[in-house]
Amino acid sequence: MKKTVLTMFLMVFWVSSMAQNIKVSGHVSDQENNDAVIGANIVIKGSNKGTITDASGNFSLSVTDGATLVISSVGYNTTEVIAHASILTIKLSSTNNSLNEVVVVGYGSQKKANLTGSVSQFKADDLIKRQVGTTSNLLQGIAPGVSVWQGSGKPGADAPTINIRGTGSIFSGTGPLILIDGVVSSMDNVDANAIESVTILKDAASTAIYGSRAANGVVLVKTKRGGKDGIKVSYNAFVTQQVATNIPEKVSAVEHMELSNVAQRNQTGNPNAYVFPQALIDKYKNSKPDNLEIFDNDWVKLLLTNSGIMQNHNLTIDAGSEKASLFTSVSYLNQQGLIPNNSFNRFDLRLNPDIKINDKLRITSNLFFNQTTRIEPAGSSPEFIIRQAIGLPATGPAKFGDGMYGDAGQSNRRNPLGQAESSGTYRVSTPTFLGKATLIFNPVKNLDIEASYAREQWFPNGKRFQKNYDVYSPNIANKTYDFIAKYPGTNSLSETYSTNVRSTILAQATYSYKRGDHEAKILGGFQTEELTASSIGASRTDFVNEIYLIFLWEELTAITQEVLLKWLWQAFTVD
Repeated sequence: MKKTVLTMFLMVFWVSSMAQNIKVSGHVSDQENNDAVIGANIVIKGSNKGTITDASGNFSLSVTDGATLVISSVGYNTTEVIAHASILTIKLSSTNNSLNEVVVVGYGSQKKANLTGSVSQFKADDLIKRQVGTTSNLLQGIAPGVSVWQGSGKPGADAPTINIRGTGSIFSGTGPLILIDGVVSSMDNVDANAIESVTILKDAASTAIYGSRAANGVVLVKTKRGGKDGIKVSYNAFVTQQVATNIPEKVSAVEHMELSNVAQRNQTGNPNAYVFPQALIDKYKNSKPDNLEIFDNDWVKLLLTNSGIMQNHNLTIDAGSEKASLFTSVSYLNQQGLIPNNSFNRFDLRLNPDIKINDKLRITSNLFFNQTTRIEPAGSSPEFIIRQAIGLPATGPAKFGDGMYGDAGQSNRRNPLGQAESSGTYRVSTPTFLGKATLIFNPVKNLDIEASYAREQWFPNGKRFQKNYDVYSPNIANKTYDFIAKYPGTNSLSETYSTNVRSTILAQATYSYKRGDHEAKILGGFQTEELTASSIGASRTDFVNEIYLIFLWEELTAITQEVLLKWLWQAFTVD
């Protein structure tokens, strides 16, 4: 009886197992062209059981009814299907759609799939996610083989060094060639909101197009153009605050004196040697700082009083129809430094109009104006002032009142706080104008003839007005402060003015041929560039009356701006 029951149970279990397992056959193909996918992996989800497709893209596998099959192959997106039928038809979508993207290379464009050189391309959405003062900093960390090193953080001078695949020269330049809409320029001359794409050409193949100046790579920036769908207005802004990081922790005045004595004993070998007498140390320990006899100054805290706030505002207008279009970008950047009298302002206006005269003739142009103003203390650079403040001991007198500075405990009486606040200002203003016009003619199908002329002008104007500030010393007996001297002892006014003009002429023709799966493109052209530069400078020291010097400074600034505006109007106004 027991044998009969066991036999019946085994038969029921075997029949149940046969009912749950099914043999699945299928075909895996490419979703776009319906070609068979060879060697695709088909695995039962949650197990190691599976198979691969044969040369025709077919497979067969015994699975449990309702199981999930995971299908994967190199170059395709992974797909999951439910095994509910004996015959399955599976389509895989390609992950290489980006190969069909058009990339700007040299004097034309090409599909990624047709490129043999190393190229990286980034769209606008990849660039505007970060808040930086200079556009070139946007390349940091987004492209393999591209190193972006920022050597300074001061406003207006934080443009980084860009190296593509390492340093290519010891004695010559190591930076890449940068072109904005086909014109050699600075990447920091364009706001990130106006960029359509950035293409980085990394290998030596770029020298075949641009010559030896492309030996360190090429960065191609393409700005946005107007659309054909009416008017679109967008506004983008950010506000951020920059703070000092990795500042060394300073010792107090008492700790400085005690450690100085220890260092003196170690240096001389005399256990009784000292720099600061013990009576003075005890006085510091038992009394609070009074800024007369006892000093315990945190120089970094006293110096880093500027807000460090950086804000950028951008307004873009995209307008157009089938016949004409216009892209407009207006941007304003204000970046405050960490110390007084240190800031950077930038205003830029970009107009990119396009006109379609007929089916064979088009005119495109680029108009750009940029005005930057960088302000620093005249007495010394912000980097040196901060570095000096970090190194000064807390025992040095800093400031006694408005316009009354201590000697900072230095024999030369150089006070970083006085240099930052009252040594005058160094102002560098640079207006830049760029105009480019391009004529595109299509006489026959697949033939494009292009001619363009571009002219970029920039006029750096630097003015340094260095003033004296007053240095005082405490008079402990009278509990007052005595005037000692003026630092640095000599006032001065200097000014430099430069004129730079770069002209570019380009003529090229491109013929494209396509028949079936075969494509060919022939390009020929001519380009010439001319750069002229001139500068002039003047200076004067030992002005008797600094009040008159300030008045003269303001007058010279107003006159220079007026002359510059008149010159620009005459240079670019067509009669």
